[in-house]
Amino acid sequence: MGSNEIELKEVSFSYGDHEVLHHVSATIKEKSLTAIIGPSGSGKTTLCELIPRFRDVSSGSIKIGGVDIKEVDAEELMKRISMVFQKVYLFEDSIYHNIAFGKPGASMEEVRAAAKAARCDDFIRALPDGYQTVLEEGGSSLSGGEKAENLHRSCHSQGFSHYYHG
Repeated sequence: MGSNEIELKEVSFSYGDHEVLHHVSATIKEKSLTAIIGPSGSGKTTLCELIPRFRDVSSGSIKIGGVDIKEVDAEELMKRISMVFQKVYLFEDSIYHNIAFGKPGASMEEVRAAAKAARCDDFIRALPDGYQTVLEEGGSSLSGGEKAENLHRSCHSQGFSHYYHG
C-alpha cells in the first residue's frame, strides 16, 4: 500500500430501502484537512463511518493508497487513519496513555510530537506530573474546553494520517 490518499469512487449506501449516499466520488489527499459538511441527515456521519469500515458501502469502492479497504486488514486500516469524534472523551488514565491510545507502544517522543502538533505540550509539561498526570474520566479535571479538545485531538491523531470527523 503506497500513500494514505483516500479515494471514494461512486460510493452509495442505504439503510434498508433508504439510500443516504448516492454515487459519491471524492479524493482526500494524504495529510490534508477535509471538511464533510451538509444539512442534518445528509449522510455526513455515514460517510465518515464507511472509511474505517464501521459500515460497508452498498456499491462503489473506497481505496486507501490505491487498495480497496475491503482488502485491508482492520489493524492495518486503523494504522492509516485517524478519527476525531464530535464528542470529546478522555479516559481515566495518564495523559501519556490517553495520547498513546491511538498508537499502542508509542514512545514518549511520539506522544510529545502529537501534543506539540495539537498545541498541548506546554500546558501538559506545566502540570505537576506532566505527561504522567492522571485525568478524571472524560477529561473533567482539565480546565478549559480548548485544552481538553486539543488534548483529545492529540490523543486520537498521533502517528496517523489525515482523517477528521468533527
